[in-house]
Amino acid sequence: MPQKLIQKIKSEQVDDGSDKWTYRASGNVLELLVLPQFVHNKKAFRCSVISAGQALASLKAQYNKAGNELFIQTFPNIENPKVICSIRVDDSGYSNTDSIPEAITLETKSHSIDDFLLETAEKFHLNTQSAYLSDEVLTMIGIDTHFDHTYLLVSRLDNPFTWLKAGYWKESIIQYMKLHEPTRKYFLYHFSNHREEFKKHTDLNNGTYLQGILCY
Repeated sequence: MPQKLIQKIKSEQVDDGSDKWTYRASGNVLELLVLPQFVHNKKAFRCSVISAGQALASLKAQYNKAGNELFIQTFPNIENPKVICSIRVDDSGYSNTDSIPEAITLETKSHSIDDFLLETAEKFHLNTQSAYLSDEVLTMIGIDTHFDHTYLLVSRLDNPFTWLKAGYWKESIIQYMKLHEPTRKYFLYHFSNHREEFKKHTDLNNGTYLQGILCY
């Protein structure tokens, strides 16, 4: 069972959101769940799903590295939105590949960080957009260091499935930086606060949703 591994991954997360979801095991199935007090709070719900998405991507990558597969069903019960996903080790040779994050493949480095950002966002049906923002705006989300590059993670939809994919994207970036840019300083944030206020300082239109930011 991946129960011990998911606990280890969860305990190592530092972003806002890891304290808003939990897990429970029943037989050979492990579920990731939004804590009840956050289910009807959209901002907190979003953060919990992104955080769980990061954990899910990390879990799958570690299982794949060991040569094992997981069967993962995301949001399996539309009437019970607190259940983010159900997980079991795939011992049947079948995996539902439409509903699980693709494995994080980092052995071959992309031509540049920019290429990797774009490729990874597109894989998860998201997009990246370069941005030029004042120091005052960046201070709003805690950035007090100058970075040469700023990218926004954006989407055309803004729902739990989108947030889960934003988590997959975040984990991919974290693992890429660890492997290929271990000495580079960066800032990665999924807007647990100030999302709408920050967007007003960008050129994003009303049909585009802000999901994250990466500065390096």
